Amino acid sequence: MLTPTTKPKLNIEATIAEIRKNYSEGQGRQKLNALVIGDFGTGKTTLARTCPFPVTMHSFDPGGSRVAFLKPYIDNGQILVEEFNGADKKGKIEYKRYAARFDQLKSGGYFSHMGTYFVDSMTSLSDTAMNYILDKGGRLGTNPQLQDYLVLQGLISNLCREWTNLPCNVIVTGHLDYRQDEDSGKTYIGLMIVGRSKTKVPLLFDEVYIAKAIPGARHQDGTPSTQYKLQTGTEGQYSARTRIGAGKFLLLEEPDISTLMKKAGLEFKLENGENNHA
Repeated sequence: MLTPTTKPKLNIEATIAEIRKNYSEGQGRQKLNALVIGDFGTGKTTLARTCPFPVTMHSFDPGGSRVAFLKPYIDNGQILVEEFNGADKKGKIEYKRYAARFDQLKSGGYFSHMGTYFVDSMTSLSDTAMNYILDKGGRLGTNPQLQDYLVLQGLISNLCREWTNLPCNVIVTGHLDYRQDEDSGKTYIGLMIVGRSKTKVPLLFDEVYIAKAIPGARHQDGTPSTQYKLQTGTEGQYSARTRIGAGKFLLLEEPDISTLMKKAGLEFKLENGENNHA
């Protein structure tokens, strides 16, 4: 007859202390990761000037980094821009070039010296990645098939996990998609990205904001004024959420990442201990 193995009695207090210690250490430095979705002209890209410096921006939107508001910050080196949108008009080699560059920077410890990593935008990146997938299968120029969407979904999900595990703040922009359900007639508003990633990607970020440009009263000269805001919670058909700002953020906040971090009590520091804010 087999003798039952006697299991050692668990030290509850020591186990609780270990779990709390592991959780505390796992939080790492205070930092932010956010997906910011909005229409063209809602100020998504210009958010880079409000992030903790230095900022590295990887731009996939054609001409997206050539925003007048960013030029002074790019000129003085506070924002460092690399573009992945022009080497091939079909986009087929741009994802491969980006992946190699990102891996080089990550493995070399580059992001430990950055305040923020800024990806602009997820929508264009996914298009470039799909072209890469089709080209790799010898089908560039044809319509994607089911297996292509599955490959893309895995690729994008893995990228998002790598981004959000970086030692710096991470801001990823995306364009809004408006689609109508044929059966219910309801309009759904969310991230513009191919395949099922449109619902999965937002789940991989702590924060999901909607960038809005709200028309205001006209100036004395008759020109229209515009208020730029970040929506931090769900309202109507626009789905947004905040974890760091629960009970602290207004529904519509000023589009300033560093200010939001301070309001949430996040004090980001570079690994050398320097406290950098925009």
